[in-house]
Amino acid sequence: MYKSCRKGSTHNHLSYPSPMKLNTLLLTTSLVTLTAVGANASLSVLSSSAFQNKFNGSDIFDGTNAINGWAGTGSPNDPGLALSGSNVSLNLTGTNGWIQHDNDATPWELGTGSWTVEVRAMVSSNAGAGGFTIWGALNGERNIMTIRESSVTDLAGNVFSVNNNVGEFHDFRLVYDGDDDAYHYFRDGSLITPAGGIDQQAGSGNTRLIIGDCCTGIAGETFGGPDTVVELEYVRYDNTGAFSPVPEPASSLLVMLGALALGLRRRRE
Repeated sequence: MYKSCRKGSTHNHLSYPSPMKLNTLLLTTSLVTLTAVGANASLSVLSSSAFQNKFNGSDIFDGTNAINGWAGTGSPNDPGLALSGSNVSLNLTGTNGWIQHDNDATPWELGTGSWTVEVRAMVSSNAGAGGFTIWGALNGERNIMTIRESSVTDLAGNVFSVNNNVGEFHDFRLVYDGDDDAYHYFRDGSLITPAGGIDQQAGSGNTRLIIGDCCTGIAGETFGGPDTVVELEYVRYDNTGAFSPVPEPASSLLVMLGALALGLRRRRE
């Protein structure tokens, strides 16, 4: 039984939620917290700022040529690279166009085992067809994360996120966990694929990293093509492990709320 506090003639009763309400609050907060953080216990946490290989847009294209092992390619046109400050934009006039590390000597091609790629990019609207892919091929297999105007899918069209990707920069991360042989997608720090990951898209005899419009259509829908514009702030990758992003501040706040709910329950007991 809890005592009441008296000050003058006013009674202030210290009130606690009932055990049932506390349990409900704790469960709800915990579930929301886990969803928001979106972390996978098998992945280590590492900010992309600590990745081994980091390329701002101006480290990919110097205003005249692709540099640092990057190449602009596509069919039938190149990606129309252009600098915007330290960012680089891909401005397509043809069916496809992308940048890639694929010359048998880049850090990407020397990697084995687990790997992580993060791209910070802004997609422009193109009648619903705008977007780009992160194509990671290593260890004899590949997965292709597909960022579209209003969703993130795999190459088969399976939808993992329904969010607007147009007009603002967002962080997209593709992770391969070699221990579990599974792939994970993150958008703005949140895991969007199932906790156990997804399978490879296909086996691959190529070892390369592609960023851009690789494919004419996805799941029967037009993808990319002429007038597609994607602005890249950076491309970063690390071939030493499978890494989840550092949780966003909002996710950390939810973790604190979960701890608060647990503290209230213990005090009530």
